[in-house]
Amino acid sequence: MKKKTPKNNEKKRTPAPKFTTTKNLSTSGKWLEIRFNDLIKIIKRKKRVAKDTGKFTLTLDKAEFESIIDGLERGKKNGFLLDENKKLHVEINNLDTKLDDKAWNELIAIEWAKKAIPETGAEKKDYKEAVFRLGVEKPKRGRPSEHDPSKEIEFWNMTLKLMKEKNNNTTPSTEQRRNIVTLVQKKFWHHSYDAAYQYLLDNGAKTLPWQKKRSHTYLIRPI
Repeated sequence: MKKKTPKNNEKKRTPAPKFTTTKNLSTSGKWLEIRFNDLIKIIKRKKRVAKDTGKFTLTLDKAEFESIIDGLERGKKNGFLLDENKKLHVEINNLDTKLDDKAWNELIAIEWAKKAIPETGAEKKDYKEAVFRLGVEKPKRGRPSEHDPSKEIEFWNMTLKLMKEKNNNTTPSTEQRRNIVTLVQKKFWHHSYDAAYQYLLDNGAKTLPWQKKRSHTYLIRPI
């Protein structure tokens, strides 16, 4: 016959530690996650479901109730911050694009100015031309000077080479080459993109982009 263990020697169950509110708790995200996971377990344990209606009832102490409200408020705040963060990323990307465009245009201007100065025998007019190409000196008012095909082809070839280097030695795309034609238009005062394109084509520019076909409307005079 087994001897009964005296009640005094029976192991007493240690009560679960009391839940402490997360309200105004400033700590790491990992620790907060642990606390809220504990709160979820408490809610699941304490919920009661009415058999006839299926409705839930929940009895919470003050700390548990405050922590639920605290969790909802933190979630709302985090949602707002995530939305603002997305907007900030868009603004930063737009700023990076603008800075890249500015740096690219400045690189072209510097390389174009350097080509105006010969390695030997440079004269004052060469330096003046370099300053002009940098955009420091503005063109004179009045009728523009005649176009110099050698300069425009040189500019086209130089910019095309820079763009190829930027693309890791890959031929610039059609869109990139169209952008170079636009640069030629602005740099050499052609009245339109088509005029700049035609001038480059007539003077032997290589690897020009495909020219978009334009529709023509013909007027037929009635007999």
